[in-house]
Amino acid sequence: MIMDILKLLEAIDLWRFIAGLGIFLLSMSLIEAALVELAGRRFKTIFREYTKTPIRGIFIGTLATSFLQSSSIVTLMVISFVGAGVIEMRNALGVIFGSNLGTTFTGWIVTFIGFEFNIQSFAFPLIGVGALLSILLPRHLKWTNFFRFLASLGLLFLGLDFMKGAMSSLTTSFDVSTLHVYSGIIYFIFGFIFTAITQSSSATMMTTLAALNAGVIALPGAAALIIGADLGTTITALIAGFGGSPSKKQTSLAHFSFNVGTNLLALIILKPLLLFVTFIFGENEPLYSLVLFHSCFNLLGIFLYLPFTNKFVELLRKWVPERNHHFTKFIHKVSHTVPEAAIEALGKDLLLVLDELLSTNLEAFTIKRSRKEFIRNYEDLKERISEILSYILLVHEQKLREEDSKRLGQFLKAIDNISRSAKAAKDIHHNMKNIENSARVEFIDIHKELLNSILKTYELIDEVRGLDNDSLIFEEILEIKNINNRDQINHQKMIYDFYKLKSIRELDIATLLNINREIYSSTNALISAIKEILLPIEKAEDI
Repeated sequence: MIMDILKLLEAIDLWRFIAGLGIFLLSMSLIEAALVELAGRRFKTIFREYTKTPIRGIFIGTLATSFLQSSSIVTLMVISFVGAGVIEMRNALGVIFGSNLGTTFTGWIVTFIGFEFNIQSFAFPLIGVGALLSILLPRHLKWTNFFRFLASLGLLFLGLDFMKGAMSSLTTSFDVSTLHVYSGIIYFIFGFIFTAITQSSSATMMTTLAALNAGVIALPGAAALIIGADLGTTITALIAGFGGSPSKKQTSLAHFSFNVGTNLLALIILKPLLLFVTFIFGENEPLYSLVLFHSCFNLLGIFLYLPFTNKFVELLRKWVPERNHHFTKFIHKVSHTVPEAAIEALGKDLLLVLDELLSTNLEAFTIKRSRKEFIRNYEDLKERISEILSYILLVHEQKLREEDSKRLGQFLKAIDNISRSAKAAKDIHHNMKNIENSARVEFIDIHKELLNSILKTYELIDEVRGLDNDSLIFEEILEIKNINNRDQINHQKMIYDFYKLKSIRELDIATLLNINREIYSSTNALISAIKEILLPIEKAEDI
């Protein structure tokens, strides 16, 4: 076997093959980047909105991978949206199942175009026109990305042509029949190792198609090699999931487990499935038979796993339990390199922080708990704020669309106002306790009036949290802001009235005025935080 491999390497035009493989891998990366820009936010919105069930997830996963020509970017989106709480794990599994089927689409395109026609006759025009116009046109235009995509597609077929030529030269200087004696397991192992190294099952498929086209390997060996490639592509996902969040580990483990089961099934039914595909296309069409074989066993894998999706989710959660030491619930599960998912997660975590702020401020004002308990809750709130702020800054370093950048700006304002609100409430915690414990009637009256106003305002704020209409939210926030202004003036007047009646001393009036001012400031900052979180920037600026 070793001698055969050495003879094979001597006979093959090695550098031409390596150049072809390199160009192919580079083109796949460029195609992915161009399509991500072309797809834009709308595609990701569709991806997010239309994965409400596992079956719809399969459809979107297949469509997305076929379109983007990359299962890795689809997997990244799945990981991010699961972490953000946008996609349930059971529906995310559907996307993973579908992405495996979507990867077979490349083989169909290349088999039809790359081996049926003269590759260079259309590869060169694609590269020439695409590259020139992508350089000459302004970078911000959509057409620039389209022409970049065309140039990348041309490079993909040029790389395939190089590999095809390298394999074709092999048949004239090497007895390829010596390779046909090896068992399917040998080809399976080679496919696994080759894909694990190149980190591209599409590259393995193109290499296998070129070898099959040149007669270097027979269809059974090619089929076993492709099964190995399917398993080899999971290594990238496993590495990506290692050391990540539980949801990331669960997703990568799901990808690995699905491929292991599907590939075992393919190995078991290898011979009958090959008989089926050769019956469809005939003995003289091995390339089409191979890509149909690839699609069939992935489709069978979907049918095998789909009925057990819920059980699969339970197993994943048992194998990789959630961690609880994060102060936030969503953002630690989402990569900051995917702005759309990151912003979604930030919005959800900020709403939770808002709830925590309401609770903590009420503890400061109404003295529901001891100072020790209040300080612990206040420190926890600060940790949440710090974690969110750090995450926002990481997201801000990414390449952002204008609307995403504005939304992050709103979140930064919200975090600043949440901090201000909590700090103002904390600063008068001891003052509120003192006037509550006072035996003087005037202080009891003032304390009661302050608390009644605070509780009414916070009830209104809590009601706003439940609204989903921007116009209603705008009107309610504006009304709460007006109420806060009126309360501050009324409380100030009440304090001065007591002072005029000589009921309180100058030292007391200073303390009471400070309490009134801090309550007003705290509530005003809270209102400002709410409007930035709940309203789009245009409406938030109008308040």
